[in-house]
Formats: sequence, C-alpha cells, structure tokens
Amino acid sequence: MNSFYLFGTGALVAALAGIAFILGNTGNVQTNLDWSRYATTTFSISYPPGYVPDETYVHDIGPGRRATGVKFTVNPDRVAGTNLAPDSYLSVESLSTLVTCDATPYLRDPRTMPPVKDGAYTYSLARESVPGDASTYEETVYVRTGEGRCLAVHYVIHINNLGQYNLGTVRPFKSASLLEEFDKMRRSLVIR
Repeated sequence: MNSFYLFGTGALVAALAGIAFILGNTGNVQTNLDWSRYATTTFSISYPPGYVPDETYVHDIGPGRRATGVKFTVNPDRVAGTNLAPDSYLSVESLSTLVTCDATPYLRDPRTMPPVKDGAYTYSLARESVPGDASTYEETVYVRTGEGRCLAVHYVIHINNLGQYNLGTVRPFKSASLLEEFDKMRRSLVIR
C-alpha cells in the first residue's frame, strides 16, 4: 500500500511539474490573483484592479487606417497626485488593412525598433513620441511575430508637463512601475 501511495504521489508531482513547465514556456507570466481576465473569441488578457475596459475603442491612426479593439484605461489611483494624464492606457487592437504583421502600421510616425525576444515570443516593436507644449504622448506597439492572428498590444502613456501645475501640487510620474504593469498585461495575452 505504501509503495502505491508513493508511486501515486510521485506521478502527481511529475504531472504537476510537467504542467508547470508547459505553462512556463507559453511566454505568459503569472499575474496577481486579484487581476481580472478579459476574453473575446479571438484573445484573452489579464488586467489589474481599477483598470477600465472599453470595448468601443477605435484608434484613428491616419487616412484609411483605423484599428479596433479594446483599451484598458489605467487605474485612477495611479494618476492621483502625479502628472500622468487619466487617458493613459493599454489596448489590444487589430488593423484589417495589414499586408504584413508588424508593429509599424499601428502608429502615425513610428520609429521601428529591432525585434524583441520576451519569453517564448518574438515581437515586432515600434515607438512614437509626440511632444507638445502641454504634454507628451509616449506610445509603444508590440506585435507577436509568427502568430496566425495579428494583434497589437499598444501602450499609450500621456504625461502632462509639470509647468502646468502650481509648484508642489503634483509629483513627477515615474513610468517604470506602469511599464512593468503593462508588460505583465502583454505577457498574459492569449491569442486564439
């Protein structure tokens, strides 16, 4: 009886280790337990508490280029007391007019970057910075290469210039923790 128990326990541990290995090699990362999961027939993605999904999202890129999808506006708690604008978001979007599946067509005036390997996936990457007198938009688009379905994960970080505020009323927003959160969201994407 004891040998059967040890064999059964060993088999269970081996099976769980195999599942963990397979999941660990999908390129997805474990998100926090309090995150929610958003799903459609074509993809699913996890997002943190306080983020607001908008299924009516349309990204008007330029003449003849409109991407559609869903955007997740950042938690208002992140914005409070900083110069981060409340319209900052991450979106999952697609373009029906794509000829090749890469990140460049998702931005008006992109800087194409070298491909990036992250976990099990390689991404086409493009960036755009739109500075203004009152604020700056920093945009980054990731598109997985080699996928059957072409979906972009689009980061939009809108920072208001500190000069617009009374001295000492807001602190400069540090984007590192937001980028880390956006990266976790991107890595949680499952394309169906």
